[in-house]
Amino acid sequence: MNANTPNGPTHLHQFDIDHINAYDYRLLPLPSSADGPHGQPRLLPWRGVVASTEVEPLHATLGEMVASADAVVRGRVIAVVPGRVFGSRSDRPLHYASATLEVEAILAGALAPAHRSSLTLEIPLFDGPSSIADLPVWGESVFVLRNKGTSARAAGLSRSKVAAESAYYRLLTFAALVVNSDGVALTADESGPLAALSGRSFEAVVADIRNAGR
Repeated sequence: MNANTPNGPTHLHQFDIDHINAYDYRLLPLPSSADGPHGQPRLLPWRGVVASTEVEPLHATLGEMVASADAVVRGRVIAVVPGRVFGSRSDRPLHYASATLEVEAILAGALAPAHRSSLTLEIPLFDGPSSIADLPVWGESVFVLRNKGTSARAAGLSRSKVAAESAYYRLLTFAALVVNSDGVALTADESGPLAALSGRSFEAVVADIRNAGR
């Protein structure tokens, strides 16, 4: 379960079991480097190869990706604090950062009324809780989101757990965001539908994403 702990636990947390049972399995392309091509800023918080605990289908087009998301929003992260922890200390638990995402506009999908101005975005800290200091400063970005209640419902969890998870969001895939870098769109997506957007005008990309959701 942990790449650099060969003597770590040999069993799965119930959280993992519940979700693994709900997923299709496929080989996903993984970034070979945490640094973007051509010297662009690092957009992802992980230093090495990571494997998702929440697998989404591969999307051939931008329209497919946007349509499958629960919400696509334009906004910015205004605060990041330590978040939830899954697993016991002896099991090398998975820590999350809890980011407050201020929503400027909903480009596609929908948000619950309580989340329309701000929502909680969870970011896994695969390198441990201290790696929260390594999270990139994304600034204004487009975030392609999955509500965690949707994942919990698909995994067949109880109604109370679905309700509890509905308070949190995650990126649809690890690279499912487009960052505004001085008016230029940057994305860490190397082979998916967001890859072609990198290097274009951020405002033009926002318009394309909005149109893809119609």
